[in-house]
Amino acid sequence: MQVKKAHIQALTGLLAAQPTLTLALVGHDYSATSIEQQQLASKKNAEQIKAALVAAGVDAKRLQVFGLGSLAPAGRGDRSARVEVVKVGDN
Repeated sequence: MQVKKAHIQALTGLLAAQPTLTLALVGHDYSATSIEQQQLASKKNAEQIKAALVAAGVDAKRLQVFGLGSLAPAGRGDRSARVEVVKVGDN
């Protein structure tokens, strides 16, 4: 999965503007493999986003990572994988 610089910049800006915001990065993978392999791949994709955010200065404690595989609907489009950003809290 390719991490887009513009997405990282947007998330970094959001987190800088809201210093108490915490996020979950939820990976989804729809490849034709077992659910276990999908979950590993989707978590790896979410970890890549987290690593890019941490490298950009975001505190790792503000980010949670999950890999769901294909347990959630694919949504629109024909993507084989995606990472959703979910607001967890605003302490």
